[in-house]
Amino acid sequence: MKKEENILNTNKEEQEFLKGLPKNNPYSVSDQYFETLSNDIIGKIKESDFDTEDAFPLLNSIGKEMPFSIPEGYFENLSIKFPSKEKGKVVHINYFKRIMVAASLIGLVFSSIALLNVYRKNDITAAIKQIKTDELINHLDTAVITIPEIDIEEAAPQELVVSQEDLLLASDEDLQDYINENIDLHYLNADI
Repeated sequence: MKKEENILNTNKEEQEFLKGLPKNNPYSVSDQYFETLSNDIIGKIKESDFDTEDAFPLLNSIGKEMPFSIPEGYFENLSIKFPSKEKGKVVHINYFKRIMVAASLIGLVFSSIALLNVYRKNDITAAIKQIKTDELINHLDTAVITIPEIDIEEAAPQELVVSQEDLLLASDEDLQDYINENIDLHYLNADI
C-alpha cells in the first residue's frame, strides 16, 4: 500500500508542478531549417574525419572481389534432360456420368443428415422413457410455478373494440385467429 500511496503522491506533485508552467511552446525553429537540413547533414559528414578502415577492420579485410567462381564452360556443357513430350492418356467422363456422380454425392449427404436426426430423436425418446412416472409426479407436486401478473390493457392492442354480441357469435377458431394476429404473446410469455 505504501508504494501505491507514494506513486499517487508523486503524481499529485507532478500535476501541481505542471499546472504552474506556462502553456506556450518554449522551442522554435527558423523558417529555412528544413530546407537546408539535408545539405547541413551532408556537409557535416564530409567534414568529419571518420575513418571506415579503422571502424570496420573485418569488412575491409575481406576485399571487394567476388569470392565465388564458376568453372569455365559450365553453362555450355550443361545438359538438362526434360521428360518426354508424349501425351498421357486423356480420359473423358461423359456428361451423364458426371450428373450421376454429383447426384449420388448429394444423396449421400442428405441421407447422412437424415440418419443423424433419427439417432438424435431416438436418444431424446430413450431419455424421456427413462424418467419414471413417480419422479415426474413428485417433481410437479413440489415445483413452484409462478404465474406473472399480466396487465391486459398493455397486452391488448389499443384499437380493440368488440361488442359482446360479436364475441358470442364468433367461433373458437375465429377468436384464436384474432388473438394470434392482434395480441403480442411474447409480452405475455416474457416473465414466465
